[in-house]
Amino acid sequence: AGNIEIDKPVREFRFDTSTPTTLIQQPTNGSYTSSLITLSGTAADVFDLATYNPIEKVEFEIRADTGGYYQAGPNNFDSVTSSFNVAITANNWALWTYENIPWVTQRVYTIRTKALDRAGNIQTNFNVTVNSVTFTFDNTGPISRSTFPAEGGIVSVIPVIAGTALDPSGAS
Repeated sequence: AGNIEIDKPVREFRFDTSTPTTLIQQPTNGSYTSSLITLSGTAADVFDLATYNPIEKVEFEIRADTGGYYQAGPNNFDSVTSSFNVAITANNWALWTYENIPWVTQRVYTIRTKALDRAGNIQTNFNVTVNSVTFTFDNTGPISRSTFPAEGGIVSVIPVIAGTALDPSGAS
């Protein structure tokens, strides 16, 4: 019939086989902290986050030294199996956060994070200080007392002032 296609449709797409990555910024590995309101970190992929937004989601897992895993829904550490929870972002995952986790004092926690990109690639490696950190939550103050001179004592010379100190969590 002699028909000719004049405008050929153009379809733009990105071919992505790279694995996205996450970095935990807060808390830091090996730290002792008495207050942790917000977990935070970053996510990256080979494509520019601002123009393409390749990250689908960032998830985190928290395991307490009691063996329990954190679950966001009931907001507790009662799960006996691994449970990854979705973090929150306001800027295409350049920064992710999560708040109000019910930390228990004198417990050691391990946090692992992973990202999933829009092409279906998922981060599967966990590297200490990068996307896996262990820290101690301790908001119990240390205990100290003086042992010399004695309470209510009267002395004319003080050769030494002595006392004891104790941190119930064992932190130094």
